[in-house]
Amino acid sequence: MMKFLLPVYHAAVGTLARAATLSLSSLKAALGRFFYSHPTLKRAGLVFALQLVVLIPLGIFAAVGSDALFALMLTCLMIMWCAFLIGLFLGLGAERASMDWDSIFALPPVRAFAFWRWHAIERKRFLGVLGAIFLGLLCAAQFGWPS
Repeated sequence: MMKFLLPVYHAAVGTLARAATLSLSSLKAALGRFFYSHPTLKRAGLVFALQLVVLIPLGIFAAVGSDALFALMLTCLMIMWCAFLIGLFLGLGAERASMDWDSIFALPPVRAFAFWRWHAIERKRFLGVLGAIFLGLLCAAQFGWPS
């Protein structure tokens, strides 16, 4: 009896393994196509992940700590991290928006940092970044922002 069930068992396990692999690879391909066609969500997701990696532990430490000065210090660190991310992606957008490139690397001109004057796609991506920062702050507040 076992002699007849062993090939059926191996066939079933092989079929399940192929189905799991196929579904994971097709899921990966579908996610890749989705983020390729929605670059704003891709950039917002990146900012959201970068923000929460720092903000959630700092929020938890600030909520657990009993010293008010410690909580204030961690809140200032959270604000600085958010400002850094906004500045980073503002600089990336300004670099892409700048058309004044010469043979020597130079920073973009100040007028390139006015995101409301950027191309609509780049402006939409930066607004996605700002939305992700705001959403990250809400999530950090939910997980223990200092009160």
